[in-house]
Amino acid sequence: MKKTIPLIVGFAVFMAYSCCKPPPDYTPSEAAIYFNSFESSEDLDNFEGYASLSDDTPNKGGDSSLVISGGSIVPHLYLELVPFDEAMDLSLALWGKSGEDGRTGSIFMYLADDPEQIINIEIDHDEWAHYTSEEVLIVPVNQKIRVEFISGGFMPVTTYYDLLEIIDN
Repeated sequence: MKKTIPLIVGFAVFMAYSCCKPPPDYTPSEAAIYFNSFESSEDLDNFEGYASLSDDTPNKGGDSSLVISGGSIVPHLYLELVPFDEAMDLSLALWGKSGEDGRTGSIFMYLADDPEQIINIEIDHDEWAHYTSEEVLIVPVNQKIRVEFISGGFMPVTTYYDLLEIIDN
C-alpha cells in the first residue's frame, strides 16, 4: 500500500501537467513539463480568473487560442502548479499577439512563495509572434509555481496566447 500512494500521486501530477493535447501539426518541446494549446474550455479548468477562447490562432495553433480582454484589476488569469519533487530551471515559450494602439499584454512566471525571482514576457506584436523567455526560473524542491496573464493595465487591451510551454532547461 505504501508503494501505491507515490504511484497514484505521481500519476495525478503527470496528468495535471499533460492535460492538454497538442494540435495535430504541433509538437511541444520534449523538455516541456506543461503544455496548453487552449483547444477547449476544459483546458481552462485549472485556471482562476477571466478569459475566453478565440478561433484566431497562430500557424499550427489548432482551432482556438486563449483571449483575455483586461483592464486595471490584475492578474486577469492565473494558474498555480503544484510543488515539484525535484529542482528545475524553467523557461517559458508561447505564441501571442496584442499591441492595440501600442498597448501590450504580459505573462509572468514566478515561485508562489518568492515573487522576487520572476520571468516576464511582454506580448507587444499586433500579429502572432513566438516568444521565449531569456530568463530562467530556478525552482527548488517542493516549490509551487504561479503563471499570471495580464492584458493591458490602466487601459484595457485584448491579448491572445497559444501553445504555452513551460520547459525544464
